[in-house]
Amino acid sequence: CHRLANRLFVMRGGCLKLRLIATLVGALSLLSMVASAQDRVLVLGPQVPASKKLVEGLSDEVQGDFEISWRVMGKGVNPGDIKGAIEATQPRALVLIDNRIVAAYRRYQEVFPHSPRPPVMAVMTAFLSDSIAGITNASGIIYEMPAVTNFVSLRTLVEQPTERIGVIYRKGFEAYIEEQRQLVNREGFKIEAVKLGRKTSVSEVGRALDILLKKKQVHALWVLNDSVLLTRKLIVKAWLSRLMSSTVPAVVGVPSLVSTKFHFGVFGVVPDHYEMGVQAAGLLLDAMDNDWVLDSTGLSFPLSAKKILNLKYGRKLLQLKPGARAEVDEVRE
Repeated sequence: CHRLANRLFVMRGGCLKLRLIATLVGALSLLSMVASAQDRVLVLGPQVPASKKLVEGLSDEVQGDFEISWRVMGKGVNPGDIKGAIEATQPRALVLIDNRIVAAYRRYQEVFPHSPRPPVMAVMTAFLSDSIAGITNASGIIYEMPAVTNFVSLRTLVEQPTERIGVIYRKGFEAYIEEQRQLVNREGFKIEAVKLGRKTSVSEVGRALDILLKKKQVHALWVLNDSVLLTRKLIVKAWLSRLMSSTVPAVVGVPSLVSTKFHFGVFGVVPDHYEMGVQAAGLLLDAMDNDWVLDSTGLSFPLSAKKILNLKYGRKLLQLKPGARAEVDEVRE
């Protein structure tokens, strides 16, 4: 009886040990899964050259700190797409690329109010402060370089006058235009602005450009990163139809508009997208140290920018100073 009792005790003890080991293994596996989820950052956005460079910089900078998962999204993105991506990856933070993705994420918060809301880092997004308004725990890097940066840079390259800057804008951008006006005034520039009415038709945009080019006789045009004013139809029928017959250079804020394929942007100071990815990584690492809370009141300006010169059209429109080519980061011709 004593031997049988001892054998039963040993067996039960062995079972207890096995159960304990199994419990520990399960716990470790669970912790591993949780850690993996906590260390994942989900990138949502289109797969274009600029976003590829940004994600490359982001990935290079965070190696070993957290995992980057990129879900390609673009036209037609909807709140359900956002919800599915978040549920599939369970990220600790989101990086949203461009205005369409940011707008879709805002709708996701409205349509699915009880779904997860990871902290949001918005990049390559025009007029960032307005774009992320109302989004929980959101911050980002401002995409627009200050107008004064563009025109001081242009002035160092050319012999011709650059003081009178023309810009067209829509209702709602008054505060931004006034802010930029004050900055450029300190450097001896003057902004001539034409505010559009409710319509942004070809005739309205064309009329505004005619006022700036003919009546105000501006030295250069400053093209805002406003997608409403830069539709394919408006570019072809309003902008290009006037720029092709004008001697006034257009200064733009996105690389794609400094193109040798069509007469549009002649010069631009634009963010370095790889370095913007590195910068975003630093902000995410800071957030990770702060329990994944982002400072939405402290939007960052790009720390690195590139000067791009469109020499194909610049030869006709710009009186370049000697050595001007050496002062820019990229020449397109």
